[in-house]
Amino acid sequence: LSDVFVELPELAVFIGPHSAGKSNFFDALGLLASIVTSRTLREAFENHRGAPWEAFDNTHRVTRGSSKSGVARLTLKADVELSDAAIETVENRIRQMREGMAKSKASNPRNRIREKRLSYALSLEMTPSGRM
Repeated sequence: LSDVFVELPELAVFIGPHSAGKSNFFDALGLLASIVTSRTLREAFENHRGAPWEAFDNTHRVTRGSSKSGVARLTLKADVELSDAAIETVENRIRQMREGMAKSKASNPRNRIREKRLSYALSLEMTPSGRM
């Protein structure tokens, strides 16, 4: 997939012919989620379908072990709007986690999530040697 913009409603159904990019789209979403929740890139790519370099733009035909000087790129961007229910769930979880802390911090009822719209952008580059 390249230069794809998709605005998803609360419920979306993906239908299309074989090799249309449905699985690639879901792989990209899963990889983005894994990257932002993993400690390292190696860990993020552990459950990714295929080899890590296959997720990258191969415009320059950079492959593992290649001697070419090009750089492969992977860019993922996501704009997310949090629902009121999601914010309430997270705020309640934060309060639960703070219950054992000192009274001044734990009893403060202020909400910590102030933004409903979040934007994420992640760009990775891989050299021909396979290093990220």
